[in-house]
Amino acid sequence: MNCRICSRRHHTLLHRSKDSASSVQSEDSKQPKAIQHGVEEKEEIVNTTIASHHSAKQSTSLALLATATVSARNEHNHTVVLRALIDQGSQASFISEKATQLLKLSRHTARGSIIGVGSTRTNVDHVVQLRIGSRWNPSFEINIQAYVMSKQLTTKIPSTAVPVTHWPHLEGLNLADPDYHKPGPIDLLLGVKEYAQLVQQQLIKGPPGSPCAQKTNLGWILFGEINTKIRLKQEYASTDLESKKDKIQANLKMDLEEGLTSQFKEFANLRELIQVITYCRRFLNFKRSLENTDKDFTTKELEKSLMKCIELVQQEEFKEDIERLKSNKDLKGESKIKTLNPYLDGDGILRVGGRLRNANLEEQVKHPIILGNKNNLVLLIIADAHARTLHGGVQLMLNYIRSKYWVVRVTSDPPLISLANNKRVP
Repeated sequence: MNCRICSRRHHTLLHRSKDSASSVQSEDSKQPKAIQHGVEEKEEIVNTTIASHHSAKQSTSLALLATATVSARNEHNHTVVLRALIDQGSQASFISEKATQLLKLSRHTARGSIIGVGSTRTNVDHVVQLRIGSRWNPSFEINIQAYVMSKQLTTKIPSTAVPVTHWPHLEGLNLADPDYHKPGPIDLLLGVKEYAQLVQQQLIKGPPGSPCAQKTNLGWILFGEINTKIRLKQEYASTDLESKKDKIQANLKMDLEEGLTSQFKEFANLRELIQVITYCRRFLNFKRSLENTDKDFTTKELEKSLMKCIELVQQEEFKEDIERLKSNKDLKGESKIKTLNPYLDGDGILRVGGRLRNANLEEQVKHPIILGNKNNLVLLIIADAHARTLHGGVQLMLNYIRSKYWVVRVTSDPPLISLANNKRVP
């Protein structure tokens, strides 16, 4: 049956005139729309000032934004340290794609838009759930819901290095971000809801040109305008052609068949390798700071150098597996480490996952570092373990190694163990 007025497929009594329809539509437009998560029919609008976190003003002062380092944990209790920006001007929280992959968070569909400064819009497709805790208060932990941003959350914060000045009103405070003065990426943006759960009553104001300190459950956060006493770098545009001196340029191309890790065979033992790498890293840093390169090596420096060597070796032996993990893809069936359920930690190191996860052991024992058996570094590690266990036999040496490393198929390769014990590196 068709309508006698408009000939459409409905009864004539159900026909609505344009005037009545527009009046109903006008009434509907006056009603506020409810925000619904995970509903495809309605688009969720997330208002935030995420695009307003930097300034191009050229002056001798800069605005310091509140940052904090937090321990983020997923539903499987896998923990990664993230750097968070605390933004009470944002109605929602956001997390970077990189941090989402590191934590292996379960994604849920959340169709919505982020409205920033100037009514700019950015679409979001996924939302995740995670828990964040404090470095200073182990008992504090809150659940947060964060939208996954495929693009960069913000530029580096602060935008330029902040000269470290002695501010008496900040002495003895446990800072939420000890590296607040160093430009660095932001992994997590905490909105006003999270800010309300974090903030405490204590607020310390310093003299003009110094930051304010606000006590939170994550530690003391610093923010405010800072006098840098140096003028920020200014750029000028010129339409004149650049004049250069005449010179002869020669290009040389070299193809290296062996990787950088092949140089590890030149070292007599693991200790010598780590010390040389540490000295080189300190020498490179000497160009950027005035630290004395002659002082004794610290444990932290030696550990960072060892991790850098391990990262290079893993990139050579498990390059395809690492790329698939970074892309949040499953490993191929022929991968020789698939059964280890590997994952990348916060430093990009490949570790065993799922093994002894709930055991009351140290983190490196529960999740040892994965190493292949065809590189010079593992030979040095085995030789070092053999010496540290006072040549007590293969089984004792393997137990010592597996307290920190998981060498693939090391027990099925007796020549490898014999070669390392004799300290003969090929």
